[in-house]
Amino acid sequence: MTTFEIIMALIGAAISFGFGLLAYYIHDAEKKREGRESTRDQNMLYLVNCCSASMDLSDAVAISMKNGKCNGEIEAARIKANKVKCDYRDFLTAQGIQKM
Repeated sequence: MTTFEIIMALIGAAISFGFGLLAYYIHDAEKKREGRESTRDQNMLYLVNCCSASMDLSDAVAISMKNGKCNGEIEAARIKANKVKCDYRDFLTAQGIQKM
C-alpha cells in the first residue's frame, strides 16, 4: 500500500466517522423534539379538561341561582373540577421533577 492510499483511507474513515456522529446527533435531537411534543400535547389536553370542568361548574352555579336552590349538579361539578385540578397539578409536578 502506498502512502497516498493510506492517507486516502484515513480521510475516508474520518469522513465516515463524521457522518456517523452527525447522524447520531440528529437522531438524538429528533427524540428530544418528539418528547417535547408529547408533553405539549398532554399539557393541552389537561388545559382543555380544566376549561371543561370550569364551564360545567359555572353552568351548575348559574342553573342553581336561576332556580333559587342548589341541587346535586353543583356538587358533581365541584368534584369533577377538583379531580381535574389535582390531575393537572400532579402532571405539572411530574414535569418539574423530570426537568431537575
